[in-house]
Amino acid sequence: MNRFSVAFICVVGACGPAPRESSRGVAVAKALDSLVPGARIGALAAPIAQRLHLQIDPYVGYVSKDYRAAMGVRGVALQVNENLESETDRPSRGARIKGVILSFASAAAVDSMLGYLTHTIGAPARYCYAPAYEPNRAVLYFWPDQAPHGVLLMVRYQDRLQSFVAFGGIEPDSNPSFVGAVTLGGCDAA
Repeated sequence: MNRFSVAFICVVGACGPAPRESSRGVAVAKALDSLVPGARIGALAAPIAQRLHLQIDPYVGYVSKDYRAAMGVRGVALQVNENLESETDRPSRGARIKGVILSFASAAAVDSMLGYLTHTIGAPARYCYAPAYEPNRAVLYFWPDQAPHGVLLMVRYQDRLQSFVAFGGIEPDSNPSFVGAVTLGGCDAA
């Protein structure tokens, strides 16, 4: 993941949701566990990072471009619940996972993930993200969990390899990063 992607992911995944209790929450946890075994929103981050051999990232928490999982996942970031704002910041041993972000190996992997999440969690809400800067345009798919959080799949128009899925992401309507640039539905397929 490049620095722009990591910075954007930090904004998209602002705060982690409360523990899951609903049937949808169980489905979200099942989907996440199938992609990053043992990772849970709210769990201690360090043990998972160590088990997966993730590197510390001073702005996110833990990251690996080498992580591989089903459906063409190629890269993982564990976003922690601490403010990491400089190159010297490190997550503490008590830092908890507030988001899990996955990137993809191919455009086909993005489509595979959309199908998997729809089958596992249910039908998503679909949004168009159309900021003034053309290359950032995307279709956003959102599966709510604990409002305003859930699973956010961002599918970029210009470069599908810059797409990602964020467990613990914020609903586009509630996310200040998308203000004025997002509309529900009405998007051409990405």
